[in-house]
Amino acid sequence: MKALTKKRIIIGTIVGGLTASIVYLVWKIKNLLKFDISFSKLKFRETSPKNISFDLGVNFKNTSDIEIILKKQQYDIYLNDVFITTIFANNEQVILPNNTSLINLKVNLNTVDILDKIKSLGDGSLSSLLKLLANIKKQNLKIVFNFGVKLGLLTFPLKFTESAKIEDWGAKSTE
Repeated sequence: MKALTKKRIIIGTIVGGLTASIVYLVWKIKNLLKFDISFSKLKFRETSPKNISFDLGVNFKNTSDIEIILKKQQYDIYLNDVFITTIFANNEQVILPNNTSLINLKVNLNTVDILDKIKSLGDGSLSSLLKLLANIKKQNLKIVFNFGVKLGLLTFPLKFTESAKIEDWGAKSTE
């Protein structure tokens, strides 16, 4: 066999192997995005006129056969398409394959800032704010998820958005 032919076979094999690996990885990530989430616990740590701090537990049902390690988490929260706050979690959390895992988040909210943003949803009046709060379960909650997902030796950025009425977030499915 000529040297040029051997070189082409080797290069073709490498390119084919890389292509197959990428297709397989994309398929795995697509399956990873089929999950169920539900809120499981809420424990207040501090409530004051200027700050609310609480622990939030989220059940994440991984329907794929991959163990997921979340290296970094960022959740951008919108109420009726108005940005409210961002929640960060930098602790590493493991989500088991074909299982439900608990994701623990520590949330700190500046109440003055949040109330200013919520007031912009109506006409700014107290009656408008009270009406919104009275019907809070009927409001649309959108969460933009930004994860650093570790699969094997590599960490990939993963961003997606879920939106539903607050009352429907009890058991949200992405299938």
